[in-house]
Amino acid sequence: MRLGLYVNLYADPADRPRLADAVEQVRLAEQAGFTWAVLGERHLHRPGYHEAVTTLAYLAAHTDRIGLATAGLIAPVHHPVHLAETLAHVDVLSGGRLTAGFVLGYRPEEFTLYGTRPEERVSRFEETLELLHRLWTEDEVTHHGRRHHLEGAFLSPRPVQSPRPRIWNGGR
Repeated sequence: MRLGLYVNLYADPADRPRLADAVEQVRLAEQAGFTWAVLGERHLHRPGYHEAVTTLAYLAAHTDRIGLATAGLIAPVHHPVHLAETLAHVDVLSGGRLTAGFVLGYRPEEFTLYGTRPEERVSRFEETLELLHRLWTEDEVTHHGRRHHLEGAFLSPRPVQSPRPRIWNGGR
């Protein structure tokens, strides 16, 4: 059996030690033999929530072996090139420990925040995941889809893991 630790990233300005607590929790999980430290993504959350991908990079600098995973990046609200670049960079910084997990999203206000529409979430999700795979594995990507258009796009550096990081996804 493999175990992961879900790390809540609440960011109440009155309680600054939360990120240090998260590092301590993940280090203890690593020492105990856990497979992953898992982070989610939230927007418009009061009192606040640390951004997941940046926090993974921070955790990578403070750990050695534990896998670093997202369980719920809301793929439809992100541009696939930016997502591919930032996640590849976390994989590089962590020495190949990234697992990238994606969800469809369900909160209309999160889609509005990023200028997308909830009714486009399935097509955006599918197209984003296809482009992530291609950007991580192909030398150059040209794509003319329903939601995104790329001409001669390439990614450097690519993820450490070959052919790409493990992907988890979920949603209805």
